[in-house]
Amino acid sequence: STDSIFVDSNGKNKGPYKRYKKSGAVFGEEIVRASFAHRDLYGPPLAILFRKSVYDKTGGFDERFNFILDYDFFTKLFLQGNVFVQHAPLTYFRIRHDSNTGKVLNGEKGQTYLMEHEMLYRKYADRLNLTEKQINRYVLHRKIYSFLGGLYLKVALIGK
Repeated sequence: STDSIFVDSNGKNKGPYKRYKKSGAVFGEEIVRASFAHRDLYGPPLAILFRKSVYDKTGGFDERFNFILDYDFFTKLFLQGNVFVQHAPLTYFRIRHDSNTGKVLNGEKGQTYLMEHEMLYRKYADRLNLTEKQINRYVLHRKIYSFLGGLYLKVALIGK
């Protein structure tokens, strides 16, 4: 998994999205817990490499998710063991108003996005020993980060 560079709809560099402080092996559960509690540390779907045997263990994608099926998949994947992270922006992440991320951040699909995150946290509650209080706090954090992400989308990335 790697850091990224945000680009606007015209391809203009808008700055880094730093996920990690250093490169190296990290216990996958540590990344999952931090992603649940704070913000996405998984990285962009296009930049995560994994063995097919690990994919086979996960059972693939859970089609109950519309917006965060990759988030759920990477949760399962990262819970398999260690993850090697590269603290370098090796990918570009373009956000547009008409993308899934753009629709979530501009509020168009925000409620569905939050409901899916709550479903995700509940799905892994037993595996991670999450309490009801933690789940509620994670949903609140996700709501705040989505709001702040929407502001960032409007001001810095899209300029509208």
